Amino acid sequence: MATNQFCVKENQSTHVIFSSPPLEKGGQGGFSHHHTSKFPSILLFQRGKQSLQPLTQQIGRITNALVLLVILTAPSFVQAQSLPATEKQKIEALIKQVGDLKEAKFVRNGSTYEPATAVRFLRGKWDANKADVKTVRDFIDKVATKSGTSGKPYLMRFSDGNEIPSREFLLAELKKLES
Repeated sequence: MATNQFCVKENQSTHVIFSSPPLEKGGQGGFSHHHTSKFPSILLFQRGKQSLQPLTQQIGRITNALVLLVILTAPSFVQAQSLPATEKQKIEALIKQVGDLKEAKFVRNGSTYEPATAVRFLRGKWDANKADVKTVRDFIDKVATKSGTSGKPYLMRFSDGNEIPSREFLLAELKKLES
């Protein structure tokens, strides 16, 4: 049985890219093999508009799903990115206050840390919880007050041995900033 071959010549070599049985009079052309799938086999040249309908429906469904995904995720992304400048400035000022402490330590889960370490920790925790922090008070309550793992409050330990919860310290500093 002869076959039709569609070839490409490249550097004096011939590569067969498609091969099919010859067309037969009254037959379906070179695509006469039988499929065992549950979907009927319709040849491309016989499909016409039929072949585009399922594809168009699939593209439409995919597009709708992507649009829905963007609509559902955009508000949380916008909220996380849209902290008002004044709130962000207040948070930055509070973190700076902690970093500027010369004779104090930050106590977290029973361990004592230098102010510079506390600043890095607070910034990292703030960054990890940005979606939940919409105000400076959210920062104090959700980031800078207590450990998420142990639930223990963070403390500020001063050189005279006096300890106060970081929440009290930060609220007092915030009051100074806002007055």
